[in-house]
Amino acid sequence: MKKKNVLIALSSLTMASAVTLTAYTVATAPVHAEESVRKTEWVTISNDRSRTRTTVYFEAGDQKIDKHSSIDKFEYQNTYVEAGVRYYVFVEKGTKLDELTNDPNASSEELNTQGYKSTDKDNQWRESGGNRYFYSKGNPVKGWTMIDGKMYYFNSEGVMAKGLIANNSERYYLGDNGVKQTGIVKVGTTTYYFDSAGSRKTDIIQIDDKKYYAKDGIIQEGVFKVGTAWYYFTLDGKTKSGLVKNTDGKWYYVTATGERKVGLIEAGGGRYYYVTEEGERKHGEVTVNGKKYTLTEDDQVEKAEWKQIDGKWYYVTESGEKQKGWVKDSGTWYYLGTDGVMQKWWVFDGGKWYYLNGSGEMQTGWLQDGTNWYYLNGSGAMETNWVEVDGVWYYMNNSGSMVTGWQKIGSSWYYFQTSGALLTNGTTPDGYKVNANGEWV
Repeated sequence: MKKKNVLIALSSLTMASAVTLTAYTVATAPVHAEESVRKTEWVTISNDRSRTRTTVYFEAGDQKIDKHSSIDKFEYQNTYVEAGVRYYVFVEKGTKLDELTNDPNASSEELNTQGYKSTDKDNQWRESGGNRYFYSKGNPVKGWTMIDGKMYYFNSEGVMAKGLIANNSERYYLGDNGVKQTGIVKVGTTTYYFDSAGSRKTDIIQIDDKKYYAKDGIIQEGVFKVGTAWYYFTLDGKTKSGLVKNTDGKWYYVTATGERKVGLIEAGGGRYYYVTEEGERKHGEVTVNGKKYTLTEDDQVEKAEWKQIDGKWYYVTESGEKQKGWVKDSGTWYYLGTDGVMQKWWVFDGGKWYYLNGSGEMQTGWLQDGTNWYYLNGSGAMETNWVEVDGVWYYMNNSGSMVTGWQKIGSSWYYFQTSGALLTNGTTPDGYKVNANGEWV
């Protein structure tokens, strides 16, 4: 079979290159527009066995190359653009381009877009104008392409992409080598999470023993509420718990199980914090449920001790200040009057009644005072009206005393046993029926 040569001149390459197609030789060369006389060195490679170099001069440098009807022993046939590069095709004189479009023995899968038979050697990387291209069967690939087990992206002109690429719903990152990256990647000052589908996730990301929080695919740092739980996330995947300062300057106290605490917080080891719902951290005197605490700058509740002066007990801090109001000592609450004197018996504070025994200790639960029974809730406050204790209903009058016998409450009559418990679904000692709610029917 007679070998036919085709010269292809490029308009933007900076160095001569060549590829061999079965039965045909294709040579490429740059064109230097700035030269008044264009000098191009043509490189012809024949079946990888022999090489010849021919120097061709183009006169009238301001003319387009296709205006030259004949170059040495070749003549112009066609121009086409591929991967942003303009090619000028010259064939041997007397040969038509359509005579070179295919090998009679080549299958359609072996032909490139110009109709030349392709070989495995056409699956290769090429560089032009600082850009990288990948050719498959003689044509530049476009879009997502798997090459040697790695994913790349080539734009509409076949240029390999690098860095961030994104649309309204997807975001990808391609390294300097063009390979698609997944997982946690820092780009400039921003840390991203990339999955294989390009999703811009807003969720907790668990990678091995590390936990991240992504918002719109960007890794976040600080306190976030996810579902019903609170977490402090760092950029390196380490969560924090306890007292933390958020990136906006606000304070939070979050537990390892995702609970957020506010108010006075006993953190263990003798440390106490006071954090408001708005993220403010406080020291000094704070009031919780009507009770006062003094928090030192080193997060301690200021120590104090009992002192008896003229037969009266005071609770005095290390600085010599007499405490007032509620104080807690060894787990027990006491109430000190405006003069600092420890109070006993009934005390009215903040619109509620409390009971302190003869040692000044605040009482909770059931309390008998004289012939009357009272119920003091967990904060020590006396209850009135309906009270449920261990699944049983009782009623306390306006003075807090537990009632017994028949009582009219609202528009209904109820019967309370001698223990104070409401009778339900039964018959009273005097023969009346009461329903499941204890109402006389």
